Amino acid sequence: MLKSCPLFSNGGNYSDHEIEWYRTQMSEIDQLFITMAEKRKAHISDIQSQIDKLRKDPSTEFNLAYVDSIK
Repeated sequence: MLKSCPLFSNGGNYSDHEIEWYRTQMSEIDQLFITMAEKRKAHISDIQSQIDKLRKDPSTEFNLAYVDSIK
């Protein structure tokens, strides 16, 4: 996007400082997206581990406890 903004020196409407300011702003926004994506991945991983725990078959533990109680 910034490459399409012609500078004053090339007959355009933007100064070097203005382009640099936009570049800084876009960099901050990009970093925000990266941070949010990492947080989302971590949250998804946490949910997946919770799902895996809930999927665990409780009858296995019950059978082991039952066998131990009979002995």
